Formats: sequence, structure tokens, C-alpha cells
Amino acid sequence: KNVLWHSFVAPFDIPASYLEGWEEKELVSSSRDGETVNLFFGNATDGIKAGVPYMVRNVNQMDVLTSFSLENVVVNTSFNNRKTEHIEFVGTHTDGYVPAGGGFISNNVFYQAKKDNTNRLKGFRAYLHILDPEVRSISYRMADDEDDDENDNDGDGTSVDSSTAEVTS
Repeated sequence: KNVLWHSFVAPFDIPASYLEGWEEKELVSSSRDGETVNLFFGNATDGIKAGVPYMVRNVNQMDVLTSFSLENVVVNTSFNNRKTEHIEFVGTHTDGYVPAGGGFISNNVFYQAKKDNTNRLKGFRAYLHILDPEVRSISYRMADDEDDDENDNDGDGTSVDSSTAEVTS
């Protein structure tokens, strides 16, 4: 699938029924191998929860989502960031910039902002706060189906999206 992943965080719950044609992944774990941190994003369950950062993509490239509406939502401006030993996936509701040292995804590759106010972050997005100063690259895997987990390593033939990138901008 040649579809781009985006970070996303909403200030309200979005039921799974509104997300048909989309994939939602949440950070489950990380491990470190030398200077590389390996991230595993598992399948989200029950739609998108308020304040939780996700990786999302539209699996049908022909459908461009420009807007949608939900009624009677409860807005929650707090965050439930995902944190591992090496990385914190940090949500933000307003547009701004990735802080110096923060990781962001562009064209399915993670990069690291070398200085403040250079890498624009749209509203309702998330970035990676790299907690381990020895990390120089980021590798990631996205679970492809409900049976795929962080210990699978594609042993059953399921495919996962993965990429490795230097942590540079």
C-alpha cells in the first residue's frame, strides 16, 4: 500500500463507524538496538479516543476526507500521550512547530527537528519526544491485521509496513 501515514489526535472520541476506510494505529512498545529505537504500532480498537495520539491513514487513496461532522461530542482537551522507555508520542491540538529534538513523520519517514520553529506541525497532530539521547535513528512497524503483534516478526506471512530513517532533518 502506497498510502501515507499521519499522526493524529482528537479532542473527542471518534467511533469506529466513522472511520471506515481508515487504519488507526497506536504506539504499543519500543526497543532499542544500538543507536536505533524500534517502534511498534498496534491496531487501535473501538475507534479513536480523545487525547490519544495515533498514526492514521486512508487506505483508499481515491477518497479524500476534507471534513466530517459529529454531534453531541464531549470535548476533552487533556492528553493521554503514549510513552515507552525510549519515546513519548505527544499530542497537540493547535498548530505550531515540532520542538528541537522532536521526531515527526513525513512521507512515511521519521525525521528529527534539529532546531525550533523550522518543522511545522498542523493542529490535531502528534510528534515523538525522543527520551534517549543516544538514539540516532527510528525504525517502525505497523501491525497489518488483528493477529499481528509486536513479537510476530511476520512469522505467519502477514505483511507490516515498516521503515527505518536516520534521525536528521
